[in-house]
Amino acid sequence: MIDKVKLKHLPLFLEEDVAMLQFLDIFEIRRGFLRKKRFLKSVDKALAIVDRLQNLDAKEVEENSECAIRRPSSIDEIPLIAMVEIQKFLNSDVSSLSFEFLFAEVIAMACFSSNFSSDFSTSSSLYLNFKNRILNQPLLHMLGLYNWVDKELRESDEKWSKLFAAVSIDDPEYLEAGGNKLQAFDVIKTISSLCVDFSVSYKEAWQLSYVLSQTNNLHKATRDRVQYDMMLIKEQKIKRNQKKNL
Repeated sequence: MIDKVKLKHLPLFLEEDVAMLQFLDIFEIRRGFLRKKRFLKSVDKALAIVDRLQNLDAKEVEENSECAIRRPSSIDEIPLIAMVEIQKFLNSDVSSLSFEFLFAEVIAMACFSSNFSSDFSTSSSLYLNFKNRILNQPLLHMLGLYNWVDKELRESDEKWSKLFAAVSIDDPEYLEAGGNKLQAFDVIKTISSLCVDFSVSYKEAWQLSYVLSQTNNLHKATRDRVQYDMMLIKEQKIKRNQKKNL
């Protein structure tokens, strides 16, 4: 019965004063088709579910194995363009957006490529229909899925930040000279690099996985760090030799 409550119904459970008839419509409870005893029993069940959902801590909802929306095994597997769109969306002003649409948008961007073989595009009719499909999925399933996406995004950001920090070069003179250009996630440089390194078009580069683009960037940043360290070693040797010759 609780699965009749869809993501699109979320606003009703956030409002303080909602007519009971609206909840009865969600659960498809009709007095005219049920005997009084059965009707009252159905109403009691509905009220119990409403009370549960109104007092629910959404952040604690876990994934449901029966969820109809497939997700990637890792958020890093989604296309680069999908990750860029998610980051741009979450960093924008979403204060005017209701929660159900915010959740649906993030889930759609994170899970689109796990459900369709088509190229990722937030303007495609396939994507828009997918987002509408998400709004009509069971509320608890979508809250659990959103929490998974949110957790994955935070862990991914932390992981890559640590990896890039380990090979970062903080020498102002080196950076001013153009060194370590690909150390951080830079969209323009990343796309250009992917086109050259993997012999793909600009359009194809956007559809490559985020993990591939970040690994490629990390490889270049590591190479720059090794070259920088070698340069420092050579400079130190030269200085030692110069001291010996004094």
